[in-house]
Amino acid sequence: MGRNVIRHSYIEQIVQGILLSVLICLLIVTFYVFGKISGTSRVINYSGIVRGCTQRVVKLELQGRESDDLIEYLDDILDELQHGGEQYNLIALPDSDFQEKLSAQQGQWMKLKKEITLLRSDPTEAEKVSVLDASETYYTLCDKTVSMAEAYAENLLAVMKHLEAAIVVFLAGLALITGYRSWQAARAMRRSRDMEGKVYMDAMTGMKNRRYYVDILSHADLAGPYSVVFVDMDHLKDVNDTFGHEAGDLYIRKTSEIIRDRFRSTDTLIRMGGDEFLLFLPGCSEMVAERLIRKARDLVKTDTSTGCAESFSYGICYVEHAEARTLQSAVDEADQKMYAFKKEHRAQRC
Repeated sequence: MGRNVIRHSYIEQIVQGILLSVLICLLIVTFYVFGKISGTSRVINYSGIVRGCTQRVVKLELQGRESDDLIEYLDDILDELQHGGEQYNLIALPDSDFQEKLSAQQGQWMKLKKEITLLRSDPTEAEKVSVLDASETYYTLCDKTVSMAEAYAENLLAVMKHLEAAIVVFLAGLALITGYRSWQAARAMRRSRDMEGKVYMDAMTGMKNRRYYVDILSHADLAGPYSVVFVDMDHLKDVNDTFGHEAGDLYIRKTSEIIRDRFRSTDTLIRMGGDEFLLFLPGCSEMVAERLIRKARDLVKTDTSTGCAESFSYGICYVEHAEARTLQSAVDEADQKMYAFKKEHRAQRC
């Protein structure tokens, strides 16, 4: 069983590691594709600018107004569309159809510029018609170039959608594995707490046991003020000898129940041995501790449910704020006071 748990945990770790690795790779590819889409958007934008700006060049030239600045601007853009560059932050699209159409557009642009040069030297109607015809052909090529860039962008968007779907799937898988392992960890923690509770619980009284005091409380960093009450049941041996051990056990349970009902849930009540109890009362003054334990003693003395006389002796030690002493020293003092109390009341019947 233990080996199966270890093997399953190992497999879960491997699967989780694989999912995480694939997810990281998908994210890297997604960022790369996103960069390509951004670059392609600029290519589409500037391809449209080339188309519109060329129409303006033709319009100006037909009006007899030279447009060398615009022509130079278009030359720079077209060169960067073809080879990439930093001036306009354009990329060379790695798409053969786009590059083919762009090369044809470049060739037609060269023809259009020659027609514009001829028009400047011979501004006849025939030359104007030649410029218009060349510009129409060029405009058609521009449309095709823009269409190729848009088709390339659509393909990238399709890839992006598939990547997003894959990321969602792997995120879901990773979330399931993580959730399952978290559930397992929480269950193991609960089991550990349950086991710890059983280890440190006295089955007869429901109080903490001596092992809890030795392992936990005695090592805790405790600061005053607090009170420690040491309780020792009176005449338990006589009850066991006279009425039997079942009566003695009932005597212990009833006494512990009465004591537990008199104190707070934040107080720590410990059965130190057969008939000895230790009460750790944080923030409780000696006067309040005295009143509570005396009331519990009175209730035990008047209880008749066990069929025998009952009582207990007690001692209290109060530790003030910032008082430098250990819990064990306070317990020892309370124990000594308990014996003094028992000695004082020895002549009395519990």
